[in-house]
Amino acid sequence: DILFDIDWQGAKQLSKRSELKLTKIFILPPSKEELKKRLIQRNQDKPEIVSERLKSYESDLVHQSDYDFVVVNDNLESCFKKVEEIIFLEKEKILK
Repeated sequence: DILFDIDWQGAKQLSKRSELKLTKIFILPPSKEELKKRLIQRNQDKPEIVSERLKSYESDLVHQSDYDFVVVNDNLESCFKKVEEIIFLEKEKILK
């Protein structure tokens, strides 16, 4: 199994490769306000980068329909468990 943390453009590129058995999971924050709060608290990006991320929020949301699953990251542990469950269930389908 290989996990990629990529944006919707990268997922779109990988989806063109029909030989890949992809399970695409769109992970999003509970709200735009929460995204802003998290980006600021991380203190990793310059204010311009945070601003750009917030500007692209709505246009990024449009692409969630291109994914197999959508998971809201309202709690890190819960989100992790949901993603893990999806991976296990999808793997079972392939192995059957």
